Amino acid sequence: MTENSGDGTRARGRRRVVVVVVGIVVVGLVVAGVAFVALSGGALFGGGAVAASPSASASPDASEPVATPSPSPSATEPAVPDAPVSRVPASCDELLPQETAEALAGAALPVQPVRQSASPVFYTDLRVGMLECAWADSEQSGDAVAAAQATLQILPGITAEGFEQEAQREGVYIATPEPSIGPDVYSACAESGLQPTRCGYIALVGGYAVALSAVGPQLDRDAVREQFITVRDAVAGFGEPGPLWQPAEGALAGATSCDTLIDPATLAVALGVEGVRPFKSDEGEYASSRFGSRAQVNSYYCSWSPDPPTGGTDVTASVAVLPGGAGYFEGWADVAEQVYEPAPDYPGEAYLAATETPGITELVVLIDGAWVRVVAPDAALLPVVETVLANIGAG
Repeated sequence: MTENSGDGTRARGRRRVVVVVVGIVVVGLVVAGVAFVALSGGALFGGGAVAASPSASASPDASEPVATPSPSPSATEPAVPDAPVSRVPASCDELLPQETAEALAGAALPVQPVRQSASPVFYTDLRVGMLECAWADSEQSGDAVAAAQATLQILPGITAEGFEQEAQREGVYIATPEPSIGPDVYSACAESGLQPTRCGYIALVGGYAVALSAVGPQLDRDAVREQFITVRDAVAGFGEPGPLWQPAEGALAGATSCDTLIDPATLAVALGVEGVRPFKSDEGEYASSRFGSRAQVNSYYCSWSPDPPTGGTDVTASVAVLPGGAGYFEGWADVAEQVYEPAPDYPGEAYLAATETPGITELVVLIDGAWVRVVAPDAALLPVVETVLANIGAG
C-alpha cells in the first residue's frame, strides 16, 4: 500500500499512484480544514449478471444418447474498484463548470490544489463517495476564506436525521428554511463590511445532500440561488445512491464515540494518570464530516486530557480511525513535513513520526483497509493502539 524509500522511510516527495481529493467549504458552512479541488464524478458500480447453467432433461429411454447442452457464456463481472469511488453519477463539468463558478462569485476562479491532512477522519466525506467541485482565487490558509470562491458538494447515503443535524449544528448557521424552493432546503446568505459577501444553500433529495456555496465581493446571490435549484433538480433524477465501496478485507465495526475507541479506565492506565476526559471529539461543531456521513463507515476521532489536570500538556492522547481509508495515507505522507519511519514492532503496516512535543509520538497503522492514527506518549502507543484495533474489529 505504501512505497518506501531505500532506507525504509516515508518522506515528502515520495509518491505512489494514489489520487486523493479533498474539498473546502465557506466559513460558516463547514468545519475548518477541508481542501479545495475539482473532482469528476465516478460511475456507479455493482454486480454483473451471471448466466444460469442449463439443466439436462431425462431421456425417456436410457438406451438413447443424451445430448449434452453447450455451456452458455457467462457475463464478465465488472472489476471491483480498489479504492473509494464517487457515488454521484455526474461530474463537475455537468453540475458546476468553471465558467458557472466564476459567474456566481463574480471573479476568475482557478481550480484549487489538493490539500491533505494528518487525520484520517479528514477524508470521511470522500470515503463515502462525495463529489466535490471547488474553485477559488487564492489558496486557503487555515480557517481563512479566499476572497472569491464557489464550492459544490454532493454526498450520497445521507439520512434525514443527518441532514437536520448539519442544518442546525453549532458553527454552521445555515438553518433558514427555503420553502419556496422545496422541502428540506435551507440557506445562509450574509454581507459584511469586513467579510466578502457569501451565500450558501443545502438540500436533501433522494438520499443525497446537496451543498452549494459561493463567496465574492461581486457575488450574484440570485445566480447562486438559481444554480442551486438547477443542481438540486438534476440530483433529484439520479435515483438511489449506489453501494458504498468496501475494501477487500471487509467492513470494520469502526467507532461511534470516544468510549468505543477506548474506554477511559484503560486509557488512563496506559497513560499512567488518575483519569481522563474527552477534550474534543467528532461531534457537533467539531465534526470532521458533513451531514452525518461518518455513520456510513463509523469513522471517529477523540482527544483526551488528564482528569484531574496534571499541569502538563492539554491533550494527553488522541485517536482517529477511518475504516476503508488506508489509501488516503499515501497522499498525506507524500506532502508531510515530518518523516514516517516504518515501525515493525506494531500491528499491521505501521509508521512512527515525531511531533512538536517531546515524548509524544504519532503512530500510523494501516490494517484491514483502515487508517488508524494514535498520538500519545511513547510508552502508551502500543497498549493504546492494540486496544483500539480490538475495539474497531481490526487485526
